[in-house]
Amino acid sequence: MSRTGKRKPYKTYTKEFKLEALKLMTTSDKPASEINNQVK
Repeated sequence: MSRTGKRKPYKTYTKEFKLEALKLMTTSDKPASEINNQVK
């Protein structure tokens, strides 16, 4: 790990993306980690 103090910027997601991901999680019987891999 570099000691320069620079970090990668956080990924930002739109509100629509988050709502869609939440809907997938609540309506699907798949684990959250699997849904996470699908939406990346």
